[in-house]
Amino acid sequence: MKDAFRIFISDPHTIFREGIKKIISANPGLIIAGESDNIHELSESLMRTRPDLLLIYTLPFKAGMEVAESIMIDFPGLKIVLLTNISRHPELYTAYIKGIAGIIHKAIGEEELLIAFETLRKGFPYYSQEILPYLLKRQPSGSSNSGHKREEWTEREITVLKYICKGYNNSEISELLNLKSRSIEGHKSRMIVKACVPNTINLVLYALKNRLVNINDL
Repeated sequence: MKDAFRIFISDPHTIFREGIKKIISANPGLIIAGESDNIHELSESLMRTRPDLLLIYTLPFKAGMEVAESIMIDFPGLKIVLLTNISRHPELYTAYIKGIAGIIHKAIGEEELLIAFETLRKGFPYYSQEILPYLLKRQPSGSSNSGHKREEWTEREITVLKYICKGYNNSEISELLNLKSRSIEGHKSRMIVKACVPNTINLVLYALKNRLVNINDL
């Protein structure tokens, strides 16, 4: 398959690898490049299979991060995603600031996993919703303002952004603002386009990094 997204899985749990392989096999455009039950000789396997995406799970999490850092040097074009069972740990933020392509919580379902694959395939980072709140709280208050300026966003967009960052869904925001749910979805879609991000999770990160929303308001 010419444009197939090749995925390599490194996880010690056979049943988990089998589950991911089943999802990949059922979706055109995704291919299992290879698999491993440990991180030993992983570089050799990657050299042989040449995947586009590497999924790594280790205990402790820090070990996976150390392996990922080494692989990032040897395979600069490879997207690396760390799999984890934790949602709060300093190493999660360490992985985030070091440029890891993503962190996926192993509790996610098939639908979110496929969204993650498509997001990563397009070149955007992906962080599971179980992990995102912790990453947001660790954001420094003086984050860079390299994107759109606050005045380029409407007052309504900023208001909707604040509710999104607080975890409210479209129906809840529409009730709070006395608007139709379809209007909230429209605001969200336009903001995603304006911020040049692939999804709501990355919109939240963008809003905080560019100080459109203050972390102290959440």
